[in-house]
Amino acid sequence: MGRSSYQHTLSKYGPSALKVVLVLCGLYASSRYSFLLFHNLVELTTALVALLVFVLAWNTRHVQDNGYLLFIGIAFLSSGILILAHSLAFTGISIFPAPDADRSMQFWIAYRYMLSISFLLALLFIKRQLHTGLTIGAYGLFTFLLVHGVVTGWFPHCYKEGAGMTLFMINSEFAIAALLLVALVLLYRARDAFERSVHLLVSGSIAASLLSALAYTQYVSVAGHESLAGHFFELLATYLIYRAVVVTGVVDPSSLLFRSLKQSEERLSLFVDLINQSSDAFYVADPGSSAILELNDAACASTGYSRNELLKMKVTDLAERQVNIDHWTEHVAAVRKKGFLLVEDRMKRRDGSAFPVEVGVKYLVHEKQDYLVAVIRDISERKQAEEEHARLASAVEATVEAVVITDSASGSIQYVNPAFELITGYTREEALGRTLHFLDSGKHDVDYYAGLRDALARDGVWNGKLVNRKKNGNLYFEECTVSPVKNRNGEIINYVYLKRDVSEKLRLESIAESVSTLDNIGSVFAGVRHEIGNPVNSINMILGILRAKLDTLPSETVRDYLARMTEQIGRVEYILRSLKSYNLYETQDLQNVDIGSFMENFLSLVRDDFEKKGIALETALDPGVTVNADPRALQQVLLNIFTNAADAVNIGRRLKITMTVTRSGGAVRVRVQDNGMGIPPEKMKDIFKPFYTTKPHGTGLGLVIVKKMLARMNGTIGIESKVDVGTVVDIVIPGGTDEGS
Repeated sequence: MGRSSYQHTLSKYGPSALKVVLVLCGLYASSRYSFLLFHNLVELTTALVALLVFVLAWNTRHVQDNGYLLFIGIAFLSSGILILAHSLAFTGISIFPAPDADRSMQFWIAYRYMLSISFLLALLFIKRQLHTGLTIGAYGLFTFLLVHGVVTGWFPHCYKEGAGMTLFMINSEFAIAALLLVALVLLYRARDAFERSVHLLVSGSIAASLLSALAYTQYVSVAGHESLAGHFFELLATYLIYRAVVVTGVVDPSSLLFRSLKQSEERLSLFVDLINQSSDAFYVADPGSSAILELNDAACASTGYSRNELLKMKVTDLAERQVNIDHWTEHVAAVRKKGFLLVEDRMKRRDGSAFPVEVGVKYLVHEKQDYLVAVIRDISERKQAEEEHARLASAVEATVEAVVITDSASGSIQYVNPAFELITGYTREEALGRTLHFLDSGKHDVDYYAGLRDALARDGVWNGKLVNRKKNGNLYFEECTVSPVKNRNGEIINYVYLKRDVSEKLRLESIAESVSTLDNIGSVFAGVRHEIGNPVNSINMILGILRAKLDTLPSETVRDYLARMTEQIGRVEYILRSLKSYNLYETQDLQNVDIGSFMENFLSLVRDDFEKKGIALETALDPGVTVNADPRALQQVLLNIFTNAADAVNIGRRLKITMTVTRSGGAVRVRVQDNGMGIPPEKMKDIFKPFYTTKPHGTGLGLVIVKKMLARMNGTIGIESKVDVGTVVDIVIPGGTDEGS
């Protein structure tokens, strides 16, 4: 395999390499015979190649998309003139009067400057439009000025016999080398604009010219070895330009003349691949007959037809509804008039099913031929989403609960439904753009709304009750739920308020509570009759016995009967004290109470007693919490709750009572939890009834009194219990108005 590759390379490049070697040997031999002959062969060849480069670049200018080579071609015309003048002015040629080496070197350095500067300037026109007439005129003018300067003698001297090159020429060759080096670097950075082979050949030509310039800086004699090396490098540079421009443009024109076509084909292939990978269907149709001329893969996938089947069909065959020729003609006329048309329609598949589409149609004229180009997108999912959105919007509009959507940043109202208008009396136009505070009744303080925002931030939702004011000034009660709406990035963009007017519900509950109160009063009277009647009956019975047998009864028996009477009288007194507690603090003195100091004083009253009974007491209080309560009534409530917890001792384990105080919104929650016996489920429903007790010696009035006192403080009580697990009592009291100030 290696030998075969070697033979192929040798057969391909061997003859050319042999020719180059023979030419180089011939030129070297000519230099040994006559340097003048060698010099003229090299320089005339350079001038001829420069002329050929210009001719090729000029005649191929219409197919070039890269102005670099065209600019170089024009520059080589002027460079060829200067190098020809250099050759004709050389010592031994009698074209110019009094020929000498200095004039020849002047033409040479002018040629070198023009060539190096041209390689730099050409980089500006890689992707820019080149004005050929202006460029030729500029180069013609500069060439004339340079020739005139040399002939008339104002061009600087470049060579002195016996001393060699002047300082100007040496410095010029260094400057030219620097210009060529910069051009070489910049050409490398722009290498993507060239065929790889062309870029390498042009780069090699510039590099050879650079080495030639460095060689010319060293020689003293015109026919010296340094001059010989410089001419060989210059010949190499000329050969590489010949390969890059002449051979590339004539022998292999596809690399130069049709590179643009090749790139266009690549771009077209890329475009076709992109179209076929698109999820949208592309169609090209005849505007006259509506026949399908071209399509992409998505067109087949969306309709179920094969490519060959679709190419035999018309666009109108794919429409769900029948399209007659008149309608098609009107449609084409509309597209042609507007240039582009976007419509929604329905298409049918091969199996007969239909689906909604969005059709974008463009009228196109290409090479005097008219076409319709259509991009068709299946919008089934979008239509389904729109229908779901419409259903949701209809449901929101029809719901009896008020729905309000506000902006998360400003709080301004962006939407209200008809129920909001019905409940508040404000129209949608009156509400939009305002904040919900325009409904504020003044019944809630700043802390209440701060608690609302805190709950939203902590829990993501807020549920509670509000007292608001209608447009007519009437107050109404509402149950409200606030939830955030987030975008795809998880950022809150809106808040949704669901509001229900519960004024009528609360009125009915108040009536029911009044009825319940009357029932409770009846229960109280019945309980009083029962609880006091029993001791009175016992006392009457004892008094009857004493009246009948007082003279005959021993004194011990009389004392025993008197003791029993005293016990029954004591029970009556206990019941009367309990009834007095029922009306205790009927009129309360509500004030801001600091929970921290209040609990410290309260716990000091019960801690010693609990420790004696072996009851563990644990507390956890949020700092800085205040409540709006009557401190005397609150102490009575907590004493009752803690006493019940202490009485719930569970044999077999140590009783533990835990109390926590937390702030929740605008309220304060006091939770008392024990691990006692618990209350059976069947007894839980009666624990707030007067004279109902779960304790052997209770009166059944403790929790009734607690509930009444809390109601006077706008508070509530809730109890949960589980047998052999324990009981949890939750007391909720309004927070103090000065908290957080």
